Amino acid sequence: MNGHTCILLRRAPTAGLLVAALVMAMALIVTPAGVRAAPPVREAPAAPLIDLDIAVAPVWEGKTMHHETVLFLQSDNAPEASLLYAPVRITSVMSPDWQTTYEEGRDYTVDGRVLRLTKETRIPFVTREQMYPAENGSAGVTGRVGGGLLVMGIPGGKKFCQMQVAVTYDHDEKGFGTYQPPTFAATTLPRTITALREKKPLTIVVYGDSIANGAETSGFWKVPPFMPSWGELVRRTLGKQYGATIEYFNKSLGGKASDWGREQAESRVGSNYPDLVIIAFGMGDAHSSNMVPNKTYKANIQGIIDTVRKRKAECEFIVVGTMLANPESSGFSGNQAGYLVPLAELVAENKGVALADVTSAHAFMLTRKKFWDMSGNGVNHPSDFLARVYAQVLLKLLVE
Repeated sequence: MNGHTCILLRRAPTAGLLVAALVMAMALIVTPAGVRAAPPVREAPAAPLIDLDIAVAPVWEGKTMHHETVLFLQSDNAPEASLLYAPVRITSVMSPDWQTTYEEGRDYTVDGRVLRLTKETRIPFVTREQMYPAENGSAGVTGRVGGGLLVMGIPGGKKFCQMQVAVTYDHDEKGFGTYQPPTFAATTLPRTITALREKKPLTIVVYGDSIANGAETSGFWKVPPFMPSWGELVRRTLGKQYGATIEYFNKSLGGKASDWGREQAESRVGSNYPDLVIIAFGMGDAHSSNMVPNKTYKANIQGIIDTVRKRKAECEFIVVGTMLANPESSGFSGNQAGYLVPLAELVAENKGVALADVTSAHAFMLTRKKFWDMSGNGVNHPSDFLARVYAQVLLKLLVE
């Protein structure tokens, strides 16, 4: 039986009893070690409210921006937030759950790239005192560079995704400054691209930290608009674009750095005999509690590659340059951008390895928007919008 599910069917006098017998039988799994209870059936996640094609269309390429997230902060003046591009026409400004559409003039005004709230606004906002609290409250805080505190959760129990408004608008600008997105990896990842094109079975493993695990999109918190993790967006898009059969595992774990990734690579990744592994460490490596130097970081990522290839020599890899941490957060912001150097070296020194540079994309976005516009916790996790950018960068490698 070798670990496969064993289903026992017997004749029952009614259809109901047959179903009951089937359900009871499926609650047992026979393994080499004996019989054990099957894991509970997980509830299917709610369907995301965003269209998949819109979610993964590169935001730096088109002339229409869909559902860009902003968080309004009030200081001395009216609450305001900035967009990536100057809008020519705003199609919609929607509530965090996408159930209410706000009105220009009544709820907000537009001044170039800046949206500013009116006195009668219905749009949620955060005060400066809430963003930079004087003491630790129920929302959770971290230290702020230069002293004081920085909030990691919205007072009242709300998540950042439940305060971020979604803006759709037309604009005349393209690109992220000097950022160069990756190009289609037909020659860098030939086995992966061939398998996708020929609709062959493909096993993909995402392996990284909490960002790779989906924190903290609205889907992660199971609240509207239910944005999936960036790995899930990639999986769904590949399935739709190629019609390929994809076996997908996310073996990431929050709070971990590349040393843990190297130590656990065999049991969490290699044992799945993957065809493609997406490695996404770096945020935790740069934390002040770790401060992993480039040389060690490179050795750890190389160790993951080598370990997996002992199981499956032809496995290919995408190494992901992490988003940046909030520069105001004490201990979190460090050498995240510096890890692009060893990642590029790994690509040059290994066949079948490609780089997805999210770091530089995020760096440009931060020249035009506040960190909390694009963060799921205000410190080191992406918002729905930035999770989409992760997927968009990765898919440039995988979809022509």
